[in-house]
Amino acid sequence: MRNFAATLVALLTTTFIFAQNPGDTIVVQAFDWNMTYGNAWDGTIRDTSVTFPDNQAISFERVVMLYNIRCRDGNVNTSGGNSNGCGEWDYSCNTYIHDSSRVDSSVSTHGDFIITNFTGNNFYYSNTQLYDYIETYQQNVVLNGTTTEASATVGSGNVSLGHTFPTDKNTSKVQYLYTEAELTGAGFSAGTIDAIGLNVLSGSENAHFLRILIKHTNATTLDPSNPDLSGFDTVYYHNTSFTPGANRIQFAQAFNWDGTSNVIVEFSFTNTVPGSAPVVIEGSTATDSCAMYNNDDYHIAVAGSEYIDIPTTNLSSISNEITISFWANGDADVLPVNTSIVEGADAGNNRQVNIHFPWSNGNVYWDCGGDGSGGYDRINKSATPAEYEGNWNHWAFTKNATTGNMRIYLNGTLWHSGTGMTNTIDLQTLILAANRSLGNNWSGYIKEFRIFDAEIAQADIQNWMNSRLTNAHPNYGNLVAYYPLNEGTGTTINDNSTGAQTANFDGNVQ
Repeated sequence: MRNFAATLVALLTTTFIFAQNPGDTIVVQAFDWNMTYGNAWDGTIRDTSVTFPDNQAISFERVVMLYNIRCRDGNVNTSGGNSNGCGEWDYSCNTYIHDSSRVDSSVSTHGDFIITNFTGNNFYYSNTQLYDYIETYQQNVVLNGTTTEASATVGSGNVSLGHTFPTDKNTSKVQYLYTEAELTGAGFSAGTIDAIGLNVLSGSENAHFLRILIKHTNATTLDPSNPDLSGFDTVYYHNTSFTPGANRIQFAQAFNWDGTSNVIVEFSFTNTVPGSAPVVIEGSTATDSCAMYNNDDYHIAVAGSEYIDIPTTNLSSISNEITISFWANGDADVLPVNTSIVEGADAGNNRQVNIHFPWSNGNVYWDCGGDGSGGYDRINKSATPAEYEGNWNHWAFTKNATTGNMRIYLNGTLWHSGTGMTNTIDLQTLILAANRSLGNNWSGYIKEFRIFDAEIAQADIQNWMNSRLTNAHPNYGNLVAYYPLNEGTGTTINDNSTGAQTANFDGNVQ
């Protein structure tokens, strides 16, 4: 065994005496009595740093620190006055051991304007917003002629459809379900489908990045609470201009229909600049749930020190029950760190609602209901990265203080629960994307932020998590705050509940 002895008695000079063999003692003298620097009686702190000998072939098993402390000129203060001697409280020896190879595990933050990989004195900037450009490849098919071709028409053409290509919007996605009976009855037979024809009733607009996807399915209806989003073949992808009359869209990749399955056809586009009007096409009515559409892809993005101050005027009805739900997609480059995606407090600034999403240990914490003195009810569970970062997930957090139940739902499925949680809730402040002290900021995307003054049943969470809320929701009367976060521009967000409390951004919320 090797011993390390440090004699700390004065300041300034450090002398190293090396014994480099295992089992030997290395002595490092840090102070000596002849030092004159500093004065312990005039407030000057005497200290020094002692560096361990750097020899990778050996390691230290014990560090012995020897202190020899003396009074100036051997004087001792016995009268309580200043006799330049030592008194009862005149000694303080503090020693710290530091390993510079270790990295502090505490999370640190920095300002918004540190410029990565830039070391110069002048940084050139633009007053115009900059964008990231992503290169994609589109396929343009030119049809020179046909030798033979079979075609069939599905539907009666008795209605005008404006939701298929709402080119006056930035984005849109729509799906149509065609049954095998419809296709066969219209004259289709098994084989390749090479093109689709649309009769445009009005609108000469562009649908940029137009995609057409097709897939076989056994479904007989389309369910907006559980949309089909996988297994499609991309048959068309190109910037497309529509004109009134017949419009033929020639596929770059033919779809091979098996002749027995139902088929889902999906149209989607993205316009950087919306057009002046939608493209209206000819369609037909049907009694089944054979079509669904969405033309709202907006959400907010928060990072750094940004947050949203949610008005609490209409939250006074929250006492025994609450439900908070949202869609979220956390920033995988930041998480997991200590975060609060939402936190609220009472008039005494005691925590009443909080969701760590996640904490640095990867746990999601649901805190709800305070005891008035800083305590609160809590349930928590370890989450996987895929559940809180890198992709969209729907989360719902409920509490019923009467029954004592607290629950967390992930994508409509019960994810975690706890019982015996009976503290009531008193919300006087509420912050989105940070805690009540405006720290522990959360980074990522958020959409459809909803608060009810009731515990929403799991079935209703499932039925409405993919749909915009309307008064058809069974708990619409309990809706006290509803921020779809779909404005797409500006520094405020609209509350679509009956309370209509506009919330303000703080920082560069996108």
